[in-house]
Amino acid sequence: MIAFTDVTEHKQIAEARALLTRRLINAQEEERLRLARELHDEMGQDLTALSLGLKAIENLSDIRDLERSIRGVRKIVEHMSVQVHQTAATLRPMLLNHLGLRQAIEDLVMTWSDRLSIPADIHLEALSGPLDDETATTIYRVVQEALTNIAKHSRASGISVTARNFDNLLRVVVEDDGRGFDSEIAESKRPGCFGLSGMRERLALVGGDVTVESALDRGTTVYLSQPSMAQRAEAGAPRPRQPHHAGCFWSTTIRSYCRAYGRWWKRRTTCRWPAPPAPLKAP
Repeated sequence: MIAFTDVTEHKQIAEARALLTRRLINAQEEERLRLARELHDEMGQDLTALSLGLKAIENLSDIRDLERSIRGVRKIVEHMSVQVHQTAATLRPMLLNHLGLRQAIEDLVMTWSDRLSIPADIHLEALSGPLDDETATTIYRVVQEALTNIAKHSRASGISVTARNFDNLLRVVVEDDGRGFDSEIAESKRPGCFGLSGMRERLALVGGDVTVESALDRGTTVYLSQPSMAQRAEAGAPRPRQPHHAGCFWSTTIRSYCRAYGRWWKRRTTCRWPAPPAPLKAP
């Protein structure tokens, strides 16, 4: 029964990993498709407008018309620069490399606060500790996804993002006071969407977890839990051996027997018996 149970558990774990891999591949393809669409729609239109503006300048002779056209071209270039910066930030937030996770999330929260014109409560002192690049990027993406969901669906009048260390866990909480939702119904409608399940899948790759609490007209709270680097290292280390109890009767008896047997075997293999007497010669 135990063997069958172990096989079943291993099979379930393998199936869960395969499902997670397929979902991540689908998410990557969706991200590439979104990026290609943005490049085609935004950058393509700006490049077409830039080309037409430069072509129109060639046929202008009036200095006023020329200056007006140049100003229009400059605005197009500035808009393209903003689009490139936003696309690069979407792919890889530069603040993570230069300022660290705490400052990057603070800047992200303040940006959404300005866009939505709502106050933000920020307490992220716990994010000042050391984190590897993969974990820091994952936490940033999950917080970014939570804030995006707030902007799209919550109609909140305020947001709060806090972080603290508790019981060898880094806990990040993203909370809003919006209209909320029924989390079970939301996930059952689109189980494969890159929303709540996507956040869980991201954190699962670095050993973390996400839970969501929400109710209609009562806001939404996203709880992010990530083991500390020390706990992850301890979990991956081999289990230490149990200490030997010197007073154990059976341990003492067995050791004494082994030592006695070893001495007996050594004497048996090293003892030299006397050579047999030589045969008598015939007279």
